[in-house]
Amino acid sequence: MKTLKAEKNRFQLPADKERLFVALENDEQLLKETLEVILALAVSDPKLTIWSADLIASDFKELYLAIFRDMLKESSSSSQSPGCCKDL
Repeated sequence: MKTLKAEKNRFQLPADKERLFVALENDEQLLKETLEVILALAVSDPKLTIWSADLIASDFKELYLAIFRDMLKESSSSSQSPGCCKDL
């Protein structure tokens, strides 16, 4: 999903990236809009969707388990959950 424009706009200095992070921390609306863009990108590209799911599963176990529990709740209304997942 690389574009020429994105390649040209990469952060040249770590300080530039740090300023962005500070801006996101200080402005809740900016953070929300940024996350919406990231999520839209992740669901629009199958490779990014898989990469995002793998990242959540490996590095954010609590979030992964919370998502999995919600999925099980939704599916339990229509069918039985697998035996492996009854502890969740």
